[in-house]
Amino acid sequence: MDNVDIKSQVIGIDLGGTAIKLGRFTTDGNCLQSLSVPTPQPAIPTDVVEAIVNAIPLIDPQGYSKAIGIGTPGPVDATGRIAVVAINLANWHDVPLADLLEARLNLPTFLANDANCAGLGEYWLGAGKQFQNLILITLGTGVGGAIILDGKLYRTSRRGGRIRTNYFKP
Repeated sequence: MDNVDIKSQVIGIDLGGTAIKLGRFTTDGNCLQSLSVPTPQPAIPTDVVEAIVNAIPLIDPQGYSKAIGIGTPGPVDATGRIAVVAINLANWHDVPLADLLEARLNLPTFLANDANCAGLGEYWLGAGKQFQNLILITLGTGVGGAIILDGKLYRTSRRGGRIRTNYFKP
């Protein structure tokens, strides 16, 4: 960990239907450590919070991280605090995930749609970094997508610029 600013680390979490993937990163995107743990089944919000709380010390035993960002499989509220619906997690409706984790971990926590996180990540550091416009499609337990236009995440006034595959359900 030579030359790593211990004051500028964050934890990124991808909350999926079958796995919770965690990473500890520098603010310039360098992954210092990563871990994958199974998503509890059934994925009751309190059990998922417990799995995340138990995994954090495994990737950040010294407690260097200053914040947590979580990509959730579905829309989040405008404040980035509530998982409105988690598509791959049964009975996840209006779960105050950021508040639940902050109460347990004492770290600022922010939520975003997982496909939007992936799109921004590809634009910032990945295959899309040479482009100002891109579309990213995610295929996993579910299907999602993100649109980057003129270097910015495309969002609408209604639940962002989500790419949907079924217009009859959230």
